[in-house]
Amino acid sequence: MFFIFIFEGRTLKLYLETTVLMFFFFIFEDPSPPKVQPRYDLDLDASYAKTFAGDVGHLWKTSESLLVYQELVRKGVRGLIELMKEEYSEILHKKSEVFHLCNYCTQILQRTEQLFEVLMQANMLSTEYDEICDMHKKVLRISGSLEPIERTSQDLKSKFLPSGLLSDSWILQVGTHPEDRNVEKIKVLLDAITAIYQQFKKDKAERRLPYNEEQIHKFDKQKLVLHATKARSLFTEECAMKYRLFISKSEEWMRKVHHVKKQLLGVSSQLMNIEKEITLLMDRALKLQEHVPQKLLPLLSSGMKPQAFLSQNTLVEMTLGMKKLKEEMEGVVKELNENNHFLERFGTLTLDGGLRG
Repeated sequence: MFFIFIFEGRTLKLYLETTVLMFFFFIFEDPSPPKVQPRYDLDLDASYAKTFAGDVGHLWKTSESLLVYQELVRKGVRGLIELMKEEYSEILHKKSEVFHLCNYCTQILQRTEQLFEVLMQANMLSTEYDEICDMHKKVLRISGSLEPIERTSQDLKSKFLPSGLLSDSWILQVGTHPEDRNVEKIKVLLDAITAIYQQFKKDKAERRLPYNEEQIHKFDKQKLVLHATKARSLFTEECAMKYRLFISKSEEWMRKVHHVKKQLLGVSSQLMNIEKEITLLMDRALKLQEHVPQKLLPLLSSGMKPQAFLSQNTLVEMTLGMKKLKEEMEGVVKELNENNHFLERFGTLTLDGGLRG
């Protein structure tokens, strides 16, 4: 799936897999104040009117572009927040799974260690018992590393609250909005200037004006300067100034987004590493359990008992117990393998949201 945008007449295709952690800014120049010669000159006045119409027309188009840009950024901010909320929700789900699997692995290794301890006391599986003990200690160490992940998850949760770090309330408070109608106000002034320009072209063609029309011409010239000055002031103080404040706030907000994105990637990477470690531990525990029947069967078939307290019934129970443990661990390993896709996808993301080559 992808979105299509039109930018400066060119079609841009943005894929959903690409998260752009920056905004492109619209660059423009501040308008210079309008100047006219005070003396009465039909040719010069028509030239001034043409220049003013062009300058204010440029201000009108620029103000429209600035407003469109800000509206696009507002949509982008809302969309980015939703995408990051989805990432956070998926990470929470994966965290719950990994925490559960880590706890389950701890229980399995604890039971395995207890069974191996009995066999070790019967002079069997002493090496395997030492290894299982080390594995049990390792999974306990892994369990201890889950607390910082939980704290980071809670910290991330607070940032998505309405009053949190990633709140979008600023997009309503900063910048210009369609309801301000600044673009329409400048367009009204432009239309008035254009009408004066059209009249000045006619006056220029007349070469000389009657006294009354000359006075009207001079009055229109004053209105021309007044309209152009008002348009410039409206653009500078309402459009350009608020736009720059909007851009400054956007950059500040994006720095926060970048920080949160790093936290999300950090948590997903930690979960992926923990899942890999658990998978390795479970795989190794399965291989160790495969040795148990080979060492117990000769004892069961011959009736030999290395220790008096280790009865044949106990050996049978241990064999069945090891078989059950093996089946449980095989189920867990299968579940781990099936759930690897999510974290692998996040593990391939770079900080800017792209994919590693």
